[in-house]
Amino acid sequence: MPTVLIVDDDVLFRETLLDTLNDYELKVLEASDGLQGLAALDQHPEVDLLILDISMPRMGGIEMARAVRASRPKMPILFLSGDIDRNPEARKLGNACLNKPYREPELADRLRDLGAIGG
Repeated sequence: MPTVLIVDDDVLFRETLLDTLNDYELKVLEASDGLQGLAALDQHPEVDLLILDISMPRMGGIEMARAVRASRPKMPILFLSGDIDRNPEARKLGNACLNKPYREPELADRLRDLGAIGG
């Protein structure tokens, strides 16, 4: 079962996404900012996919993605954010990007592209 780490400061969004990912039979971990996300990665080396928001307090998704790329360059990263168009670096650091709000079929397509769920 693939393990996904959601890093987003919006609790309601995380809960909704967690429910969706559980429907796909993924193991889901959560963090509310990039610093917590990096700590979670240290504690859970089995993480297969990161889902990052861009704008978060303390450490945002771009900064976290840079740190992850330095230590785990092959880690798949999906940016799921309303700020993608204002942050072109997300498309360079991430393997995929999806703007909020999104439709569930779009999310499923990205998860398939990243190998987190089957076809």
